[in-house]
Amino acid sequence: NKAKKTPPLRVSDAMTAHMLSLAEWAVGMDTNSHESDKTRFILDVGCGTGLLCNYLKQFTSSTSNSNSGSSNTNNNKKKVSTSSSALHASIDRAADDSSSQSVSVKVFGVDFSGEMVKIAQESHPDATFVQTDFLQYIPPPEVGSFDRIIFNESLHNFLNVEDTLRYAATLLNTKTGRILLSNPKGFAGIVTQRAVNQWLSPSLLPNSQELELLADQLNLQLLRAPDTTSPHYLAVLATR
Repeated sequence: NKAKKTPPLRVSDAMTAHMLSLAEWAVGMDTNSHESDKTRFILDVGCGTGLLCNYLKQFTSSTSNSNSGSSNTNNNKKKVSTSSSALHASIDRAADDSSSQSVSVKVFGVDFSGEMVKIAQESHPDATFVQTDFLQYIPPPEVGSFDRIIFNESLHNFLNVEDTLRYAATLLNTKTGRILLSNPKGFAGIVTQRAVNQWLSPSLLPNSQELELLADQLNLQLLRAPDTTSPHYLAVLATR
């Protein structure tokens, strides 16, 4: 009897693996610091309905989530947890589990869509979502700066990627700050989308060389370079 081949990941599973990897990069501890008891401030740019919060829950001891007990939120969490277990070996792990589990996070989100922000706030009342242009966003006084700024499927919507990341860098915590760039459609997917309709993708995603140059200009380091051949795009910039 021939051994059965392991079936390839379904599209939904591959997407889950990508989002879990993004979430793990978001909550991963810094190796040069001792911050296990620190609340990590995360800004989700182009937050939509707050989907990222569901994935952050998998790696944090306390995060923004719905206290309403709604069946939709609970079902979403259960679904993600199941996928996390099944895909554990396929995730590109970026942080140590033992340290990640002790991290608590406070999520802030910005989006152009008032309807999206409303849904996000109802689904995740412990987070803070604001309808605004990111380039005009000012952090709350009690936050000051962010440990993580995440662009998940949103960076290509900005007219000028360099100016957008330059502004993001001014909002980073100078010791623990990271900018995470993510897109489940991948580098090639955005190229195709832009070719079909430029209004859907005003900008392309930056490649490794472009990010290296920009990182030097912003006094950041490219912690993870994007793989432009991968079906999913993930890059990480960090303070030096």
